[in-house]
Amino acid sequence: AVAVEAGQHLDFVPRAILAALGSMLAGYSSVSLLDNIVCMACSLAFPAERVMVVGYLKAVLATSAGFWAIIWVHIFEDGEKLGAYLGCVAAASLVCVACSLPGLKVEREPEPLSSGSHRRLAAAVVLVVLLSVFDVSVSFVYSKEIISRTAPLGYVGVSLAVMPLALLPCSRTEPSRAAVTEQNVPSTTPASTTPSCSPEGIALCTAVCGLDFWLLWTMQFAVFGSGSAVNQNLAQILESAGAANAAGFGVALFALTSSLSRVAVGILSDRFRNSFSRFDWLCLIAGCAVAGQMLASHMTALGVMLGVLFLGLAFGGFFTVIVPVVNEMYGRKQFGVIMGSQLASQAAAAFLISFWLIPHVYRMSAQGGAVCIGGSCYRMSFLILGLLQGIGFICACVLKC
Repeated sequence: AVAVEAGQHLDFVPRAILAALGSMLAGYSSVSLLDNIVCMACSLAFPAERVMVVGYLKAVLATSAGFWAIIWVHIFEDGEKLGAYLGCVAAASLVCVACSLPGLKVEREPEPLSSGSHRRLAAAVVLVVLLSVFDVSVSFVYSKEIISRTAPLGYVGVSLAVMPLALLPCSRTEPSRAAVTEQNVPSTTPASTTPSCSPEGIALCTAVCGLDFWLLWTMQFAVFGSGSAVNQNLAQILESAGAANAAGFGVALFALTSSLSRVAVGILSDRFRNSFSRFDWLCLIAGCAVAGQMLASHMTALGVMLGVLFLGLAFGGFFTVIVPVVNEMYGRKQFGVIMGSQLASQAAAAFLISFWLIPHVYRMSAQGGAVCIGGSCYRMSFLILGLLQGIGFICACVLKC
């Protein structure tokens, strides 16, 4: 925000350094320090419902992308308001985190969720889905020019985003399951419903010597790199396909499908774990990713949108399953170190795909021009990414075997 507001008084180099520093700090704090650590902690704290809880947290993250797009378009979209928008995002992040800290509680012994907690989680999931549907609906009618920029729509989105706060007064201190056991009341949750996870686990040096570690790493490289690259370049992709006004709808569609898949995979993976394993989900997710890239390679508005739909499903489902998979495969001894090593694939994917591959193909297709229009602008990129996703599918099948 400082770089934007002081842009007229700073040279390009210090302005670029400020913007890069702000982006680095925002990304590191939101993804590395908040998203990943919270999801890993919940995977350890809720062994019987780890995918369900992690799926909800990941769905909130995905929904926020569509939500902040609505806020930008309908409240702040003005060149002179960019600094105010960035300041609003920073202030909202700081206030939300500060208000959440007093409510954190460390569970010494992991216990299954109580019935009241299940109901609150279900209500929170419904509210997240409602916000996602709102984001997509508003973006769709806006892309069709049925409505224009309307500030009240942004305020409605804000109202929906804060509705989960109504669940806080519903929390009640309930007797722990351990206390109930001490009263000789049998537990209603059989021990077999908790996935096996070694309390000790293995070290990173042992994990990296195994093939499974690198199969997971390669699959994460493919799914994250392809999904994020398409989502980040969606405006230019649709412009090349002749549907520039549909960019907002495409971003919201990706956020919606990503959110819904995180919730759905979280619930279904825990409920049907005996008949459909985590590795079966990885195979299904990789298949969706391959289909998404092939559909997007047609470079028509419909093809791109269908590709975004499948890529959103794959992107959301993968990041719900990967945290519990690593937890259950390698235990808790060095869970954070191993998970962080897996996440390093995202940096490699962002550099090789988003920073090099897609811009390189785009510049070649533009043939020296500033803007490229037509199917050739991104088709080769999608075909290469489809091949990469095919390798990810093979990795998932090998993991299952």
